[in-house]
Amino acid sequence: MDKFVKSLSSGKGALTIFWSYYFGNIDIRSERNKNMDINEYGLECAIAEQFVEAISFFWNKLPEVKKNLDTLMKVALYDSITGSATSDMILFCLNEVNRNKLFKFDNSEILYKEFLRKDYEKNGYYSTLDKLIYDKYFKDANRLFKYIEKKYISEENYSVLMSIMLQQVSLLPNNSSLIDHVEDILNSMWNGMEENHRKFFLHEIGSQYSPMRSKIFSIINDGKIFKSKVLTEIVSSLEKCHIESIFNFDRNVYNVILNKNLFKLESLKHIMNSINNGESSMVINPEKLGDFKIHLSSIIKKMEK
Repeated sequence: MDKFVKSLSSGKGALTIFWSYYFGNIDIRSERNKNMDINEYGLECAIAEQFVEAISFFWNKLPEVKKNLDTLMKVALYDSITGSATSDMILFCLNEVNRNKLFKFDNSEILYKEFLRKDYEKNGYYSTLDKLIYDKYFKDANRLFKYIEKKYISEENYSVLMSIMLQQVSLLPNNSSLIDHVEDILNSMWNGMEENHRKFFLHEIGSQYSPMRSKIFSIINDGKIFKSKVLTEIVSSLEKCHIESIFNFDRNVYNVILNKNLFKLESLKHIMNSINNGESSMVINPEKLGDFKIHLSSIIKKMEK
């Protein structure tokens, strides 16, 4: 107890109010809080301060009847004008879900689904997933992702989630111990979703103002893509129309992907045929068209071997 109290000496607002009351110095609680159980009140103060150690402290002191999923969701989905739940707060809740002996459900799968349902009902998207991925808790995010309701993830939200994921991957050092966890969640996010989600994301990569291309460029350029079968699969899924758009809007990205032999062979053949037939949407300087066709042809021949 003494050690815990000393850790609050930085003067955290809500918890300072709590301990002032607890030790009998002064009671400046709101009217609503005056009727609460002392440990429930302490938990609310800890949540407001986003202080995970204090949250754990008060959670363990709650009466058993109060240790339920609704209480955990107050922690995981906390949101106010002064702040919102951190990834560490979400992880605390997920770990308690794993220790589900206190709950009426008999397995974690049902609890995770209920956890995600409440998240979606409150926010209109899976806010907990966004935060875990943004803070690079890939293993824990994957733990949740497996239980999402796919019908509730719009194509736009999926694209944003993938963009956050690619951004965080691009920031990882090549020797990061997180690479294996990246592969697991990417597999869930790519192969575990519907075809319409994947198509929309690929279309976004090829759009004129795509934020994804620079992230993909970074991942390819520093070699991380070759450590991930899923990332390679994503890039090789780009169709003729996507490749033509990338060529027109971001020539550097096109050249890097082409020279790394990451485009799908079939798509490159379609591009060559459309160029030969005068049907390509690629904007190519007529004076350089011959050299372009020679280079593309050599890439195709190399990939055919």
